[in-house]
Amino acid sequence: MGATVKQVRVILIGIAIMLCLVFDLTFARWLSFKWGCMVLDVLGDVSAILFGVFGVWLGMFYSPTVMDSLKGKSGDNLIQAAENIVASSRRFRIVFRGMVISAVILVFAMIVRSIHVPFSQMVGISHPAIRELLRHVFFTMIACAVIAQCYSIVMSIVPMYDAKKKMSEAQKVAEMTINI
Repeated sequence: MGATVKQVRVILIGIAIMLCLVFDLTFARWLSFKWGCMVLDVLGDVSAILFGVFGVWLGMFYSPTVMDSLKGKSGDNLIQAAENIVASSRRFRIVFRGMVISAVILVFAMIVRSIHVPFSQMVGISHPAIRELLRHVFFTMIACAVIAQCYSIVMSIVPMYDAKKKMSEAQKVAEMTINI
């Protein structure tokens, strides 16, 4: 029996967390806080761009009149309209998830950008064990942000791939119609 989407998602999240921890345990001792902030700057910039792109895509998949689009329809027209709503809803969920991930990363990057100077001064005077713990937490969070951003980017392509596939199918039907 195959795994459900939820089970696959839980497994992928578990793998992502393990990758973050492996990254931290492998590289954190050699990386600088400055490097981590530079990575967050890049992630923040990418998130800001993606946030705008996701907003445009969500606007394409959502119409304020979606609730009224089934009214007055029956038969094949009703089924076709309902299928279109279901397809748009799936795309909307995928893109919305990417938007939420990008928003979280953007806020995280903004917070770290804002507090990194006073935080690094405070950490500098703390106990070495606390510094080491905070270092590991920081680099684990950086790795998680990178993986989440990659996921967000890849998942943003899914609705466009679906649209491309449907466009190719429509092209084939149109070419067959022209050749008749």
